[in-house]
Amino acid sequence: MIVSLSPCKGGIFSYNCAMNRLFNLWLLLLLLLLLLLSSCHKSDPLDYKIRSLEKWDSIQKISRDITGLASPLTEGRLSGSEGFDRAAEYAAFQFQEAGLFPAPFLDHYYQYFSLKAPSPAPSPQVSLGRTSLKLGRDYVVALTSEGASLRRVPLIFVGYGLAEGVSSDNEYLNCDVTGKVVLLLRHLPPELRSRYPKYSIPAYRAYIAKNRGAHGVIFVDPAAETAAECSNFSYIPPGLNLKNFPQLIAGRSFLMKILRQDGIDLIAVKNDIDRSRVHYPIELQSRLTLSFSMEWGKKRSMNIVGYLPAASHVSNPKNFIFTAQLDGLGAQGQGLSYAGALHNASGAVTLLNLARIISAAPAENRKANIYFILLSGSEQGYAGAAEITETLFFDTYNTDAVISLNATGSSVPILHVEGGLDHPDLYRHVEESRDKLFPRLPLTVSEGSYGEGQFFRALGIPALYIMGDSYDVRNTLVDIPALIDEAAITRNTRILFFAFYDLLFEKT
Repeated sequence: MIVSLSPCKGGIFSYNCAMNRLFNLWLLLLLLLLLLLSSCHKSDPLDYKIRSLEKWDSIQKISRDITGLASPLTEGRLSGSEGFDRAAEYAAFQFQEAGLFPAPFLDHYYQYFSLKAPSPAPSPQVSLGRTSLKLGRDYVVALTSEGASLRRVPLIFVGYGLAEGVSSDNEYLNCDVTGKVVLLLRHLPPELRSRYPKYSIPAYRAYIAKNRGAHGVIFVDPAAETAAECSNFSYIPPGLNLKNFPQLIAGRSFLMKILRQDGIDLIAVKNDIDRSRVHYPIELQSRLTLSFSMEWGKKRSMNIVGYLPAASHVSNPKNFIFTAQLDGLGAQGQGLSYAGALHNASGAVTLLNLARIISAAPAENRKANIYFILLSGSEQGYAGAAEITETLFFDTYNTDAVISLNATGSSVPILHVEGGLDHPDLYRHVEESRDKLFPRLPLTVSEGSYGEGQFFRALGIPALYIMGDSYDVRNTLVDIPALIDEAAITRNTRILFFAFYDLLFEKT
């Protein structure tokens, strides 16, 4: 019998061929298994932080928070007002719902304190000659005002209102403002701001005019079409008496009425002053009549403080603080309010949602005492920040850092980190988080402390002020909730959570 020697054709050769195929199949399966195991071992080493962010969609309440903090019911959240109290009550309830506790130095979420704040007039009346001026378009009432009644008072333009020495930087030389309402340019040029920083405070310039016998002041901003686009203010430095001294703020619509009645183009005058550096007063023929009531007095307000303690097994945990400003400039009357949506409210909304996502992370891994503080009195010289630091509960030995948030709902894709050059290790956490999650997002970094951070820095506590771009709408009537970008709040909350996770939690 002739036996075929051809491979894989019967007999022992056929058996060996089948075994070879089976071996190859097992070898292939083994290689696939090794590749699978290898891919598992090459997973992102930061997965322990990324996994916590997967809960975001079920935790965030951005839309509800915007309504709760910046709706008409909160009436601009002026410190000491019923509108602010409504916003504070909403925030405290959200802290409770998220599982935060009152701070150890408080019996509840509120830290009460008193501050001086205005009570705005419900219906001011102002006219230029025989022309009635419209609130919110032709003028707004500065919140450094006190009420008064003036009838047919003459107007005088005095440039920027400088009163330095006997040079061209004293615009009151050879200028009698007694019994008149003084028109002042609202914003100083950069060179004057750097040379005379105290003149950047409008109340200081109003005080100078009052001491020279003026009956009131109108700050004019030629860059603003209407008064709604003009920035208001409410800070009066200690020691300045502006009692019974009315102050208005106006834009181009008011200046156009001056042009029609007096034939004087104050916008052209302003440009000439800036070019020539020569200041000169101009007396106007128009007369101003106004009547409104506004009183400054002691008000009760509060910071809202939530707290997440470190796990019980952690010995001597450090404190870590997040802050945002909750208050705004309140109501103007006639249904107008400074919603303060982008500036202040969006930072507060970001803080609430950051508190939720941090609270949802495993409590047994928490290695720091974490505080979330919504501040009142920010528009009155940061009174709330002064109050929280005067408790002496936080100091350079027990507190790692303070992170302050503002305008974090801006649609402009950028974040500014003030204080980052002073505290590069803290800034590095923000930068690495940005690089990992949103690598195309621009960051700017600078030195110095801003806002409430300056009070903590005075205690030796590192402070960063993280903010978005608030355009030119800060403290204007056009800063409305529609400007808040919910996607930006989501992005920035993720960046903050990812950035500081390792300072708040043990790695697992």
